[in-house]
Amino acid sequence: MYPSTLLGLVDFLVVGLGWLLVLTPKREFLYSVNEVADFEGNKDGSLTAYSVDAKTHALRPLGAVSANGPIPAYISVDATGKYLVSANYTGGNVCVYPINDDGTLGEATANVQPVSYTHLRAH
Repeated sequence: MYPSTLLGLVDFLVVGLGWLLVLTPKREFLYSVNEVADFEGNKDGSLTAYSVDAKTHALRPLGAVSANGPIPAYISVDATGKYLVSANYTGGNVCVYPINDDGTLGEATANVQPVSYTHLRAH
């Protein structure tokens, strides 16, 4: 069965494509990966934040931040809705971003790079 509302579609996509889109636990904010290798002139992908209108479920872009590596391939929000974790395909690093009260993403507070990338994929 296909979703009949915008938020139903988002839920459908988050379940089916959870590595590309993620909602906060209260469904106030939506985050997406932008699988690119060039963001604002840097060799990085990006992550975009959106607010979700409680009544209409309309999405409003809040801004984007660097994924701190090219080709972000996975994102997740912790159970508290206060942190977003991303993993980059190219480079294999994992980053943690604080989620601000307004839904925007802060600068990465952690950026973990694997010792050996040859056999390890963070995503």
